[in-house]
Amino acid sequence: MTLHECSVPIGATPETKWFRAPMAQLRYDGSLWQLYWPHRLFSQHHGRWVAVDYDPRGTAPSPGPLLDMIADPRASFFGYKD
Repeated sequence: MTLHECSVPIGATPETKWFRAPMAQLRYDGSLWQLYWPHRLFSQHHGRWVAVDYDPRGTAPSPGPLLDMIADPRASFFGYKD
């Protein structure tokens, strides 16, 4: 499952297409869901994804906790550290 960030470019008209960029991916291996984010050079690396393995919350038995982590702007998914 891939989540995209969608936004209208600055100065857009009603006919302008929205900007769409991949921001997170959830993968299921048969027992656990794993959270991934795009490699910092995503387009140059042909869509390479990097596992969120630095945070124990990066895996879960259901996608709900991972979606919560993505939605929380203070979560480590966005690089925030307490």
